[in-house]
Amino acid sequence: FQIFEKGLDIMLYLTGSSLMLLLIGATTSLGSILVFQRKVKDNLLLFSLLGAFAVIGGIVLHGAPSEAYFPPLVVFGAVFLAYGIHVLPRFWRYFTLTVFLMASIMNVANIHSMIKIIPSIREKQEIADWIVQDAQGLPIELRSSDSGSKFETYLDGYRFLIRLHGGSLGGNGKLYKISEDNSNFVYEVKE
Repeated sequence: FQIFEKGLDIMLYLTGSSLMLLLIGATTSLGSILVFQRKVKDNLLLFSLLGAFAVIGGIVLHGAPSEAYFPPLVVFGAVFLAYGIHVLPRFWRYFTLTVFLMASIMNVANIHSMIKIIPSIREKQEIADWIVQDAQGLPIELRSSDSGSKFETYLDGYRFLIRLHGGSLGGNGKLYKISEDNSNFVYEVKE
């Protein structure tokens, strides 16, 4: 179930902290329990649950899908969270909203401090063009040790541009390391 670990990594990345994810999960769970105890019938909740189960079922059936399966779960999570807050008693509703507001402000400050400047598409095209010219027709292999490189699709933009500029990708070719974390650079690894 490595795909669920990937999904958890993505959700932790989006929420900024495990505490925020825990708060969202607790509120959603508590709201869902209250809804089912009151036997409230709501089409939005029903269809959201069916949609979430369909996406989770697709993930399980596929076995190893890409990260693209998880954004719909974020949408369903937002619906469940909002519904969970809606059914809380008045005091707890305002308390929860206040906690989420404070956590969101802290999260925005945290994310703002981590913003990095990544190359523009023009700069990425120049990098891809340089790699294709430097490889001189040999297959090109890309690697990165950036924090985002744990996702298989992290360098797909470069891979696309390299193919667009006439390069061929493959193992046992010239190895290039690309980094966007600290400074924008690319270099050939000589083995």
